[in-house]
Amino acid sequence: MGRQSEFWLRLGRGAAGVLFPHYCVECGREGSVICDDCRLNLSARKGVFKCPGCAAPSVWGAACSTACRSRTSLDGVMSAAAYAETAAREALHLYKYSGILEAGRAISGVLGGFAARSQPVMGSLLGLEAVIMPVPLHPWREAWRGFNQAGTLATAVAAPLGLPVRSLLRRRFGWKRQTQLDSPLLRHRNVERMIFLEPGTRVPESVLLIDDVFTTGATLSVCARVLRARGAKRVWGLTLLRG
Repeated sequence: MGRQSEFWLRLGRGAAGVLFPHYCVECGREGSVICDDCRLNLSARKGVFKCPGCAAPSVWGAACSTACRSRTSLDGVMSAAAYAETAAREALHLYKYSGILEAGRAISGVLGGFAARSQPVMGSLLGLEAVIMPVPLHPWREAWRGFNQAGTLATAVAAPLGLPVRSLLRRRFGWKRQTQLDSPLLRHRNVERMIFLEPGTRVPESVLLIDDVFTTGATLSVCARVLRARGAKRVWGLTLLRG
């Protein structure tokens, strides 16, 4: 998308927010996508920490056994809230599918706040030289939306963690969206052929992958495997929601 087209798209979305006031997705109060009271309530959530291999509760979301570590290339995954959390889920949907910028700022605040509270733990798990890396969106879809929601979230956690963002992973065109596939195996096969690195890309040893939702874990796991194949030693995931 060209800069001029993106300008008019964002201007139109901003005008729509003025002409049609937002209502809190949690309590219905007029004024914002997530009102101050519901935002405080959401910020009080301590996060979801489950093994990426078996989904059992684990310490800081680490892979909890040898068997689980054989199922996923992720060292672990943390999420700010459960998918059942109405406010964060609905704000994410408004941002992804309707382009409501205020909703994007709301979910950025949720994940950024979670990252700030978890900084000591993440720092010890990732090390000082870690890099934040958003899960890629296909260029056509990113051009259509005007943004990659994972990139927005990655920017939100960069400052509290004090880590740089590098968008190294690429995504080929895929005919099937992950949300169209019910089977974890089909989701894994679908994304496996879509994620890649450009030849010659230098991969850091420690990476924090960012995505909006962890459901089966297929996307994050494939991203992690691609990074490990090129030299990454530690790969953790951080998402807004955990399904």
